Amino acid sequence: MSLFIDINDPELTTVDGRVYYRGEPFTGETVEYLPDFTEIENISYESGYPKGLCGAWYPDGTRRHSGWLERGFKVDHWQYWSPDGTLVQEDNYDTSGCLQNRKRWDSAGTLIEDFDAAALAKPLLPGAVNHKDPELVYDKNHDGLNTYHGRPFTGQAVGYGYNYADGPIVEIEWHVDGYRDGPEFAWHWDGARDHAWVNSRGNPIGLQITWNQDGTPRHREIADDSGKTLLRQRWDDNGELTAYPTETHPDLAHDDPALTTTESGVLQHKGHPFTGRVHTPTHIQDYRDGYPDGLYTEFAEGKVYREGVNSPTGPIGSWYRYRPDGRISEEHHYDRRHRLLLRRQWDEDGALEAPMTGLALQDNRKASE
Repeated sequence: MSLFIDINDPELTTVDGRVYYRGEPFTGETVEYLPDFTEIENISYESGYPKGLCGAWYPDGTRRHSGWLERGFKVDHWQYWSPDGTLVQEDNYDTSGCLQNRKRWDSAGTLIEDFDAAALAKPLLPGAVNHKDPELVYDKNHDGLNTYHGRPFTGQAVGYGYNYADGPIVEIEWHVDGYRDGPEFAWHWDGARDHAWVNSRGNPIGLQITWNQDGTPRHREIADDSGKTLLRQRWDDNGELTAYPTETHPDLAHDDPALTTTESGVLQHKGHPFTGRVHTPTHIQDYRDGYPDGLYTEFAEGKVYREGVNSPTGPIGSWYRYRPDGRISEEHHYDRRHRLLLRRQWDEDGALEAPMTGLALQDNRKASE
């Protein structure tokens, strides 16, 4: 039997985005009432997080909106009505909370907005080549060149669900002079992210993340600007993290008295160039041979706010900013020479907020040296 609690019950509290009732993570439904006890909103919770059906009504009982929540954000199908009961908006979200498409109508029932947010967020270029094009030949041993019409391929290759060009886009990768070079993205068939990283002449560099369909991470690797793997992490089906560091080095606080910096900017520990991890109150940075070289993680209010990989001379690979609920709000993708290849930004609904920018959107980009 579901537990129904008034949203204004003083024993209902929220801590770090999680709802508690009498000190325990809340499972049940919260109900909001008007002074005359007319119900105007109902939200389902599981273990302290909004999950399940969410409904709201106008004071006269006319439905205002209806949809599903998962881990606190919108998923699946949402509908919105005006006070007179007219349907005015329909949204569809993937299982990770990103808006896929939206339709809006005016008061007369005329369609005034109809766009595919998922397609807009996928950086498909004119002239992209289908993965299944027989003229696109991939080197199976990864030690030669990928060719198109017999010549080293420069351009964008795209994969479609169901192997048809009118199916959903499930993969996009850039090639330069026959090598995978630039951003590489993949999506689950419902539009949720599958993986993302940056390639440099065939080798992934920087931060490489693979996600489950619900948006939680499944696998992550960190590589330097040469493609050498520095860290591997994997999450099991229960969300438990198992780390496989390829190297083990000390973790030190930034104010450790044995840490010093030379006039040339080399971080030293007990007089020797430091290799390891340095913690400050706001961020963590990995070092190699005295220089920032590895994962950088920045925190805000105890949660990861920004992360990516630095080389000694600047950022490489994929960098992400996160909202408090863990969803990505902004991403930057850099090549090994720190040039910005692609920037994307999303609003709170998970829809692309600003035009995509970066060198990867240009036709004349050359391979990283």
